[in-house]
Amino acid sequence: MNTTLGFAPEWNQFRRWWMIIAALLALLLLLLWFAGYGPGGAACKRALMAGGACDSALAAAPAVTAPVTAPTVAPISPPAAVAAAVAAVAAAPAGAAALPPAAKVYFALNGSVVPKDTGDRLKEVVGYLTHNPKAKAVVSGFHDPSGSVAQNEALALERARAMRSALQSAGIANERVVMQKPALTAGGGPPEEARRVEVSVRAE
Repeated sequence: MNTTLGFAPEWNQFRRWWMIIAALLALLLLLLWFAGYGPGGAACKRALMAGGACDSALAAAPAVTAPVTAPTVAPISPPAAVAAAVAAVAAAPAGAAALPPAAKVYFALNGSVVPKDTGDRLKEVVGYLTHNPKAKAVVSGFHDPSGSVAQNEALALERARAMRSALQSAGIANERVVMQKPALTAGGGPPEEARRVEVSVRAE
């Protein structure tokens, strides 16, 4: 039997191939490390920032964050908030010609301050009015039958006027806002329905 260093030829050939494969793997790992895919490399850092992990040690490392101080922001008046919320819709290209549904804005009990979600509720209406200059906004305040009718009507009118100011802040001219007489809601519905102001669109 032909042997080299006491090993069979088949074993020597296997050892040579195994050493070649090991050298190729080592070279590949070295190239990946130079390319930034090893621990501490640029690609590893990007993976960690994206929520991934390069290895278990880096993934398990606790994150150290510096205390964040919230910036001081001046409060925004409700009309300005409405204008900011509908600005994107007003700047968008005109969509379908169909009239949007009436927007319902619900006020707090015995309050007439424009709610924070008014901008979101008026987006479709203001967007249509912006792209259709001849159309008008119809503002209707509502109240319930309980208590003094005169006081309820006065509160509903005050809420409707606040909504008119919000529309003006959103870029709708005063002459395009039609104010309707406060309306009485039918009994039996949710209580917030009696504290609403509806803004609908009238095509001219």
